[in-house]
Amino acid sequence: MKRVYVKAGDKVRAGQLLITIDNDMAQKQLAQAQAGAELAKTAFDRQKALWDQKIGSEMQFLQAKSQNEQAVAGLAALQEQIRLTNITAPFDGVVDEIMMREGDMAGPMQPAVRVVNLSSVQLEADVPESYLGTITNGAPVKVAFPSLNETFDGELAHVGQFIDPSNRTFKVTVHVPKGEALMRPNLLSEISILDKKIDSALVVPSRTVLQDVEGNNYIYVLDATKDNEAVARKVMVKRISEYNGKLSIAPVEAGALKGGELVVDEGAKNVTEGNTVRVAKK
Repeated sequence: MKRVYVKAGDKVRAGQLLITIDNDMAQKQLAQAQAGAELAKTAFDRQKALWDQKIGSEMQFLQAKSQNEQAVAGLAALQEQIRLTNITAPFDGVVDEIMMREGDMAGPMQPAVRVVNLSSVQLEADVPESYLGTITNGAPVKVAFPSLNETFDGELAHVGQFIDPSNRTFKVTVHVPKGEALMRPNLLSEISILDKKIDSALVVPSRTVLQDVEGNNYIYVLDATKDNEAVARKVMVKRISEYNGKLSIAPVEAGALKGGELVVDEGAKNVTEGNTVRVAKK
């Protein structure tokens, strides 16, 4: 590395020169290529003038033309190579870290400077492929940052079209609104995505839904009799969706549940159909 023009904390503009890499050898090659290009152009111009007067052979004209084009292409390649020895800011931002010092050896894949722009921060998350059919662009989200004790509401800006074969997930992104001054790259967040909306539903604690040996789901509800006693009734149900320990269900048999029934929670595995249960009041 030849020279560093900025330091950590400096604000930079897109295209601003940050670092130059030693290019003395390339500069010498460029001077040589420029001389060769000038000679090739002169030879081509003279050969073209002769050819326009029907003097000389067509092969001589074509050779001069080819040599001129090769010299121009070689010169352009060297100029691009020299341009790449200047490291410039890709966008407006702040220099967060300089990873090299003057005199260090630089390489094509070696990081040199980290420039950060927090004006358009976005969050990324990996979502299991089982949600592919229910999550769409624009879906409402709630974002929480456990380390900051901060939350905000937003929406999905993009739903990925590629499933990662290593973990069977696809990516989603959420734009962070302006003013979130404490956002930083790689900050951990928790994203809750609305994947289904039901206007009216039967909801029970997830732990109250049991499963028999055939994989059928059921719950026990209590049909009141008298003297704070009730009879346990087994109701087969279908699982609709689950969130935060709550499960939306639907009865397999229409009308088996109307809503508002008492559901057996603790000790449900010890209850059987028709058991008489005393309902304890808290």
